[in-house]
Amino acid sequence: MSQQTAKYLRATALQLLMLCGSTTICGQETVELREHDTDTISSSDKPGRNIISRIGDYFKDSNQEKEPGKFDLSFIGGQHYSKETQFGLGILAAGLYRPVGHPEAPVSNVTLYSDFATVGSYLVGIRGNHYMKNSRIRLDYKAYFYSVPSYFWGVGFDEEVIDDNKTKYKKRQAQFIVELKYRAGNAFYIGPILEFDYFSAVKPQSLTPWTGYPVTTYSYGIGAAVSYDTRDNLTAPKSGVMLMAKSVGYPAIASHSSAFGITTLEACNYQSLWKGATLASRAYLSMAHGKKIPWGLLPAVSGETLRGYYGRRFCDKNEIEILLELRQHVWRRNGVVAWVGAGEVFPEFKRLTMRRILPSFGVGYRWEFKKNINIRLDYGIGRFHESNFIFSINEAF
Repeated sequence: MSQQTAKYLRATALQLLMLCGSTTICGQETVELREHDTDTISSSDKPGRNIISRIGDYFKDSNQEKEPGKFDLSFIGGQHYSKETQFGLGILAAGLYRPVGHPEAPVSNVTLYSDFATVGSYLVGIRGNHYMKNSRIRLDYKAYFYSVPSYFWGVGFDEEVIDDNKTKYKKRQAQFIVELKYRAGNAFYIGPILEFDYFSAVKPQSLTPWTGYPVTTYSYGIGAAVSYDTRDNLTAPKSGVMLMAKSVGYPAIASHSSAFGITTLEACNYQSLWKGATLASRAYLSMAHGKKIPWGLLPAVSGETLRGYYGRRFCDKNEIEILLELRQHVWRRNGVVAWVGAGEVFPEFKRLTMRRILPSFGVGYRWEFKKNINIRLDYGIGRFHESNFIFSINEAF
């Protein structure tokens, strides 16, 4: 290990410790400390404890489930590195909660996240899954805005494999998605989807990769989804299956002269192999319909699931991917993963060919930040000398 790498790792660990904290908000409760209760003060609350000891006590209990009715919120932050953003600082807050008086209800979750990097990029967002009191309705939501220096190669595999097409620009994106899911049976969900998307290519070095595509687009979508979901939890599943089909239509308003739509099919399976081991598999297909699809909404290899590729370098009217991932708990709150998979982007099904296949494989580290909420660090390798580090929260799928 080089001295520069060792110095960076030490700085990361120190900054992680300095940025961590925790708070629990009690629902409809009043907590009082009486004189005769002073002997029960935990060691973490005793005077004279230094910050490292207090943080150590916090980490010891932060992944334990809290009583129903309490909103359990924790913070974490640290340095990271990726090909797109270079060195950056990420800070996030993760919360878990159940309705008061309903200990049997599924656990709802919410994550607020932000990221600031040395290349001048920034990101702020929120996402979560909220169960209503009767557990028959679930609200899934995601909203974020970010600005980051990026690259674009054009649309279509033949354009995207040409290095000379690589064009620098500043990418600005905002997205808001709400899915209301009604449980129609033991594991069947159905409900509407509302979506807003904004993409803009700011100060591109060349407009050639965007030929035929407006550089700034606004899109409003409405659709529906149906799913069969038996996962034991939504953020780090260890058993169950998830089958989902959704379709979103975007009417001819805002910056578009014609309507278009996007249909997505997804199937995930989680199976226990031996103690602490889970085999996770995923098959995914995204299809765009219409003549004029905004460049930012074209089905693409995002780099979040098919890890190892520059985000959205490969995009077209259709995208398919298959993944197998082995997740192994190692010790206490630590785990590792290894995956192998492949994907492809293509304009139409009759043009699916072996030469377009984009393989992906890699390894990752997991640390359980909250109960069933993992901080993950993945290193993926792909085709065309592509590789990437991913620092994120929750599993890739």
